[in-house]
Amino acid sequence: MILGDFNARSPSWGCKILDSKGDQLEDLSDDLNLSILNTGENTYVSKTNGTASALDISAISYASANNVHWKVLDAAISYHFPVLTTLPIVQEPTTQEKRSWNFRKANWDGFTQELENLCSDLPKHNDAEKLLRLFTCCIQKAAKHHIPRAVFLNLWGAPPWGSAINEKDSIGQELQRNDSEELKLNFIEVSHRVEELILENKKEKRAELCSKLDPRKGTSQYWNLLKVLNSSYISMPKTLQSNVISIDGVNARTNKEAANMLSKQYEVTSRLNFAEKDRLQYKKYKSIIKHNKNHCAEDVFTSDFTLEELEYAIRHLNPKKSPGPDVIYGQMIVHFGEIAKKYLLNIFITSWRSGKLPKIWKSSVIIPILKPGKDATSCKSYRPISLTCILCKLMERIIHSHLIKFLTEQNFLHFYQTAYRANHSTVDQLFYLSQTIINGFQEKPHEKTVAVFLDLSSAFNRVW
Repeated sequence: MILGDFNARSPSWGCKILDSKGDQLEDLSDDLNLSILNTGENTYVSKTNGTASALDISAISYASANNVHWKVLDAAISYHFPVLTTLPIVQEPTTQEKRSWNFRKANWDGFTQELENLCSDLPKHNDAEKLLRLFTCCIQKAAKHHIPRAVFLNLWGAPPWGSAINEKDSIGQELQRNDSEELKLNFIEVSHRVEELILENKKEKRAELCSKLDPRKGTSQYWNLLKVLNSSYISMPKTLQSNVISIDGVNARTNKEAANMLSKQYEVTSRLNFAEKDRLQYKKYKSIIKHNKNHCAEDVFTSDFTLEELEYAIRHLNPKKSPGPDVIYGQMIVHFGEIAKKYLLNIFITSWRSGKLPKIWKSSVIIPILKPGKDATSCKSYRPISLTCILCKLMERIIHSHLIKFLTEQNFLHFYQTAYRANHSTVDQLFYLSQTIINGFQEKPHEKTVAVFLDLSSAFNRVW
């Protein structure tokens, strides 16, 4: 948390102008992922001209912003009004239950109606950060009232061959004490019965699994079934001997230390080294964009988003995708009502016009996934999977459609580019290459085809 009289002015916290200090403070809050708590109320009255302004700034990390209460109190001796910032401190337990929403038992009609009522009472604002914070609180409040919480438990019941295995173990123990022929025959008989029960249960489970397949839901379910049925897919790699993360021989003693080790590894991998002239060019272009963002002649960059575009993006949303740091699930978004959609659209438009993205949309939850066959103790063996906010993904989809339309109409995309283009595939590239080779053989004398293939290290994290 940062509090103080910064003597900085910006419309983001209620001032009429933006000065250099205000610009620097905005950049600092973006870099530190801080949320400004000021609501626009004046915190200072000048003793010379009696003008009121907001010079006392309060900022806190975005993760704690929803729990903070910020209030300007009555003036005291100073010309600065006292500001009361209340933050409830809750000690985090050492162990936590893994809880999630039980969407199967959700009352979606009640959720939609309450969210509509809450959104209809929300105040208007020209700050996308505050709009999103209010909207997120409404979603979470409606969800708590109409979507039950589920605790993940081990619900596996006793297997049908459990009693037979117990009988087999009992006979085996007796056989060790009394090596009789009768016990041997009983042991063999029970062992065969266990194998038959397991085989029969496998057949029943496979038949039950196949009966749930729906041809209307695409082919991914069939591929997932093949992976499950393939025993090599679920077998553990032989190199997996320990899950203790270590760097340079130093083992992580806690989950927090392991997370810090992984984050340092990802930071090194994704770091881009720029020369001094590159940094100067970056600052130059950033300044040009900042001063010309409201003076673009192309409608693709200035026209507002429409409700039809938002509804189209929601219809094509995969509700089963994991949420980002805001914990807003896709199942909740697809049940937004008309008022909630319009409020969300207003957040998108406000962010687009101001050129400022809410801080939480710049964050992500990173899930480290062990690469197949790699050493589990090495940080380099874990592939980072970033989970970003689904609301931000909706806005990205709308912007993407605008940009693709503009690039296509202006012929900015190369004919042979297939990446990130609808109705294009790498198969097209292979076809063009194969046809070029064949055409070379058709010529007399034969023409040679030269192909260059680039293999970039950590391309997903470094190439952009």
